[in-house]
Amino acid sequence: MDLTEKQQELLEIAKQHRKYFATRTIWDEYAKKHDLPRMSSYIYRFGSVQKVKDLLEITPNYSQTEAFIELKKEEIRTILKEHGSQIENRTQWDDYAKEHKLPTYKTLVNYFSWEEILKLSGRPKKRKFTEDDLIPIARAHLDHFRSVGKWNDYAKEHDLPSAMTFIRTFGSWKLARNAVLSFNR
Repeated sequence: MDLTEKQQELLEIAKQHRKYFATRTIWDEYAKKHDLPRMSSYIYRFGSVQKVKDLLEITPNYSQTEAFIELKKEEIRTILKEHGSQIENRTQWDDYAKEHKLPTYKTLVNYFSWEEILKLSGRPKKRKFTEDDLIPIARAHLDHFRSVGKWNDYAKEHDLPSAMTFIRTFGSWKLARNAVLSFNR
């Protein structure tokens, strides 16, 4: 088949972005975001989408789901770059997401792990603390290490490990308090 210059140009664009050339909906959504020709341009120049797919050797087995997932991942990456600084925990994010009409925590973790979400958000990965790490921190701020609520408020304000970090490390808040209070230098 002899192709016109415009057909060759369109075909080259489709080749470069072939994983999104799965369905009209997927392609048009992707094309709009990247300022590419819409599917209607391909239909006009080639007569049908199938002719383009044949030229690109896209078989019916080509995964449309894969293209959709890539498109959603790209969308979520953009959201996390813009709003990621707001992520603290699941509940807080869901509240923020609802208010700003963004995907929920559950949607985010369908596409990325929690560590990937933090990384894409520009948030540092939380450090794994040991008992030896936590005891000096708590002792340095002993006046505030009285209750889970009081500690969490203070810790958040001063960028310190949360009460949950102490609970996970020591097994309970009571065990953490006992270890901190009975620590001898």
